[in-house]
Amino acid sequence: SSIERDTLLAVSAFHAPFSISDAEALTDEPGAEDLIAALVAASLVEPPDHNGEYRLLEPVRQYAAWRLQASGGTAEVQQHHSGWIRGSLSNLDAVMQTNAEAEALQWVYKKRGDLLAAVRAARESNNPDEVLHILAVVGHPLRATGAGEPFADPSLWAIKHPDASHGHDYFRACLGTYMFAEGRMNRDEEEAFLRTALGHAVEAGNERAQCELLHYLGMASPPHDAVSTEEKLELLDQSIDIAERIGAQNLLNRFLSNRAITLSRHFGRLDEAESTIERASELEGSDEVELLGRRLHLLSLRGGWRTAMIGYQGIAATFEERGQFFRAQGLWREAGLCAVRVGAFEQLSLARSEVERLDRVIGRYPAIPFDIEVALLDENYADVLDLARQWLGHHMPGKPTENLTPKQRWVVFGNEGHPPGLLIVLRPAAFALFHTGRPADACWIAGVLPGLLAQSPFRYMEAFGEMELWEPLRGPCG
Repeated sequence: SSIERDTLLAVSAFHAPFSISDAEALTDEPGAEDLIAALVAASLVEPPDHNGEYRLLEPVRQYAAWRLQASGGTAEVQQHHSGWIRGSLSNLDAVMQTNAEAEALQWVYKKRGDLLAAVRAARESNNPDEVLHILAVVGHPLRATGAGEPFADPSLWAIKHPDASHGHDYFRACLGTYMFAEGRMNRDEEEAFLRTALGHAVEAGNERAQCELLHYLGMASPPHDAVSTEEKLELLDQSIDIAERIGAQNLLNRFLSNRAITLSRHFGRLDEAESTIERASELEGSDEVELLGRRLHLLSLRGGWRTAMIGYQGIAATFEERGQFFRAQGLWREAGLCAVRVGAFEQLSLARSEVERLDRVIGRYPAIPFDIEVALLDENYADVLDLARQWLGHHMPGKPTENLTPKQRWVVFGNEGHPPGLLIVLRPAAFALFHTGRPADACWIAGVLPGLLAQSPFRYMEAFGEMELWEPLRGPCG
């Protein structure tokens, strides 16, 4: 019937499973439950899952969306969809205030397709404040679940828009966006992004935003000399002081935890890091699982690799139960590297399989970079180079001059010459070249690559496969 057809066209706006009440929000027709049941009977909508939610197979959804556009009804349905998103975000914000983290993260991860569609629609209508409102609520969950990358460009567009309001949503969106868009920016751009937002926070008298932005400035990039070390720590301490003064216990807990990991990982100040963790553990509402991860990191740095390995495995499962897949994957990687240290190869195999499984859940690139880390730790430099070539070959099949999919381009090169994936591969590759008697090639990667990528990334891809092509490119680097 025409009513069933109109219902099908309306629910084509959903990119994720939807409930009957969700469907009612997108259609003005009464009796949505009977209409959806009829569409299920006609095999146009999938039967309800264990959560009582329905979905369209992607070919059906795309065809229905095309028919909707042809009928001129897209704008009206999009308006209903935006209203549904706003109502859902209001409910989600309330849930997040109750610390029901797992529920919030799972909802955001499941609905990420709908959220992205709403963000893109707001950008197309030149509405930066709508984008900021969405990212204000879901920015941190997107980062925690590893699902934020597609949101980076529209988020940065809204934050930099001259008509964007610098209210509460702006600062929340800045903080969330920075966490999943930092791979799109080099060090100078990161600092400029954070300092611009900090300036707006000072003007607005928003101390909560000030302390968070100061904290991220302190965390933004590892220091390279004693002066910058102290400057970074001073920024971190300023953020901690403000959080303590305004009584933001949840921020204080997170800031102390991050200060500890920064002290240990970048500065090697283990005793000071340990005292910082103890201070955090005394706070009301402290996250004991997160703090345990910090303690395990210190333990591994002090040589307690086997105990740290077992501990990492346990808390990785806890973070996955919370819906924090990105964090869980990082812990499995740490468990695997500890396994290499103690020769526990069955545990290494387990860690690798978990990293691969979470790659599929998160939608990230394959786990070869993890294998490269393992080979490097094991001083197996031939494998490092072989795995690096495999990784590049996976994302760039055939000649480098062939067209890349958007996903391949992002994974290999990132945006504007700041690649997240490629550098994960190249740093250990340079180290391996140095240790296999090719210091000049290693020097070339370490010293020339960032500028070369920014100008012509495809030249590098050819050079990596055929080392003799490097000779005319080295120039003064020798």
